[in-house]
Amino acid sequence: MKKYILFLFSIALFSCKNEKNKTTTFQENQTTATTLVEKGVAVENTKMAIEIAEKEWLAIYGKKVLDEKPYHAALVCDTVWIVDGTLSPNHIGGTAHIEIRKRDSKILNITHSK
Repeated sequence: MKKYILFLFSIALFSCKNEKNKTTTFQENQTTATTLVEKGVAVENTKMAIEIAEKEWLAIYGKKVLDEKPYHAALVCDTVWIVDGTLSPNHIGGTAHIEIRKRDSKILNITHSK
């Protein structure tokens, strides 16, 4: 399942012509002072995308998702934020994945591979 998601992610990245794809890592020891944006507000940066992703994942999957830090966020075609968790080297299983529309913070897809 993880390979399938990575394959789709790769296709999305390469299908955007003349667009800069921004990839950033949110380190585990960073803290944020801002509150989560309300639905309908544009997701302007990596920090906001990761905050929304973490909030949604915690509501669905619980605190275990915090073990998947650092989270990786990428803006694809300047329209969709894709945020994924990181699988620790000593763990087996999958990671959380979410796709958030940039213009209005709508959740387009949310999964957790096994």
